Amino acid sequence: MSGLPADANPDQITWSVSGSHLTATNNPGRTFKVWGTRAITGVVIVKYQDQTASVPVTVDAYSYDSIPTIAVDQQSLTMKVGDSVKLNYTVTPSSSPFKLAIFDAWDEKVAFADGDGTIHAIGAGSTTVRVWSARGTNYTDVKVTVS
Repeated sequence: MSGLPADANPDQITWSVSGSHLTATNNPGRTFKVWGTRAITGVVIVKYQDQTASVPVTVDAYSYDSIPTIAVDQQSLTMKVGDSVKLNYTVTPSSSPFKLAIFDAWDEKVAFADGDGTIHAIGAGSTTVRVWSARGTNYTDVKVTVS
């Protein structure tokens, strides 16, 4: 599977994870969050219609000494169907080893988010895009309205 089409029905996308000590979100859609109780490797499996892809993942161990926070450059977006906007984010403290963010749209029939933070408007309505710190401990919400 080289990638999901922009008009892929989120209800037909399923995710799973294999590997001991790994846990994952269990909701249909374009995004999937995996975390571990210790450093471990496993496999993430995504299925869409008749296609299946698997990707090896490594979950690193971390301490709870530095809880990162995340901020975005825009708290709301007004878009038209077909528009794409990249959200920029900042993780603090700057010394945090967790520099990545996870983007999760609540209603992917309205908009979805790529892994790099690009929001794509695909249907009229409103939704929220939640931007998680890679550690999954903090998030911020972005209100997206599409016409």
